[in-house]
Amino acid sequence: MIEALRSKPHVVISLIVILLLGLFFYINLPFAIPFILAGIFALGLQDFVSRMTKRWKLPRWLIITLVMIAGLAIFWIPLSLAVYRGIMAVKIPENLQGSHLTEQLDILKNFTVELVAKVSNIVGVDLTSPVRQTLENLIRKSGELILSFSSDIIRSAPSIVFNGFMFLVFLAALLGQAEAFKRFIMKYSVVDDTVTEKMIQVLKISCSVTLFSTFIVGLIQAGIIGFGSLIFGEGDFWLVTPVTFVLSFIPVIGAGPVGYLISLLAFLGNRTGAGIGMLVIAIVASTIDNVLKPLLIGGKDKKIPALLGFTCVLGAIVMMGLPGLLLGPVLLNVVIRAVPLLLPELKNHD
Repeated sequence: MIEALRSKPHVVISLIVILLLGLFFYINLPFAIPFILAGIFALGLQDFVSRMTKRWKLPRWLIITLVMIAGLAIFWIPLSLAVYRGIMAVKIPENLQGSHLTEQLDILKNFTVELVAKVSNIVGVDLTSPVRQTLENLIRKSGELILSFSSDIIRSAPSIVFNGFMFLVFLAALLGQAEAFKRFIMKYSVVDDTVTEKMIQVLKISCSVTLFSTFIVGLIQAGIIGFGSLIFGEGDFWLVTPVTFVLSFIPVIGAGPVGYLISLLAFLGNRTGAGIGMLVIAIVASTIDNVLKPLLIGGKDKKIPALLGFTCVLGAIVMMGLPGLLLGPVLLNVVIRAVPLLLPELKNHD
């Protein structure tokens, strides 16, 4: 057997490389999610950082530092405050009693019950009692789920902070050593240089499109509706903003429904001015992506069927949790671009 292996050194070397890489990836598995997320951000920001370095004639490390500080200020700090406020509200029930959010939920529940009562009078069947019971159970179950989610966040807070720190470390390393990483990939790629270069471009475009057309636009939409709710005194800014941001990733749903719901609640509460204001805010937030996407990504975006985008985002969330919000759209964009690129290469080699 030893002689047989000696006669096939390439097989032995391949097995050793696979074993070593397997062990390497296994011990680094806890850092997989922050590394993958950092890779997406690094690929998406690579061209932007290079352009800013040339335009402002500043050291690359300084541009990277400024970009990361801006990201912390725009995204991580507000998100942390929102999570903290939500946890405190749920863990101390007195904070929710008599709050504006509770009043709005009661208004929506009463409106629904009154509407069902009118339908019951028409059809001659009592639907009011079961609907009222269902709504009360739904509100109670939602509170229990939020409390459970908040408790999970508190328990995993050290892990979240550590993963966030590792994400920043990986992002700084990947952006700072982008050319070195590219040379390494080009040197050891198992396909020819032309295909490798094309795949790198596919990854960069897919991450850039996702980052700017989905992530940045989602932040802007969430900010518009969040500040609208703050200005008109409707909803809770720290609850409205993150919910809108999450929903903005999901095709078919988008950011608009949160604004429309807040507008409806304002109208039901006889706050006509606030209702009209939030309606305008919701319309602006729903349509602004049509203006921002061409400005941010030019002609890089591809038309993707809404149903396909919907299933990919929700499927990624189910399989990967919150990181799926970003990983789902990136994977979808990579598949849409990479498969048409690779299939002709496969045909040419047959």
